[in-house]
Amino acid sequence: MKLMLLMSKVCTKCKLEKSIDDFHVDRSKPDGHLPDCKKCRRMANLDNYYNNREKILKQQKEYVVINAYDKTKRYVENHPLRVQAHRKLNWLITKGEITSQPCKCGELKTEAHHEDYNKPYDIIWMCRKCHKILHRKRGVLSIK
Repeated sequence: MKLMLLMSKVCTKCKLEKSIDDFHVDRSKPDGHLPDCKKCRRMANLDNYYNNREKILKQQKEYVVINAYDKTKRYVENHPLRVQAHRKLNWLITKGEITSQPCKCGELKTEAHHEDYNKPYDIIWMCRKCHKILHRKRGVLSIK
């Protein structure tokens, strides 16, 4: 196996000699990098996007429609206790039996936080900011 140490390479688009770090890695290529530099590749990608914008946006919307259901289904399968707790709470909110309370910081727009998903009605009302801070401190793995 030949060991090739390239420090620079000539871009096939702009024809400028640039550092090897200015080229994306592609292990299928003999030198291990794409033939055009990152800047030229970005310009080509942007050009392609603007020339085919409608088609690309349509494909993205179709992808979301097709895959959103799969993501939701996977979430429900992977987190049945969470989903059940959220559904029970949302049902009580819809019926008007539970109303949101202000956050400790004083914010009126709040969301429900479950300390334990086995107790779906035992909730703490928190604003989005405080809720994010709480989960960031505890880490994703500590959520029951």
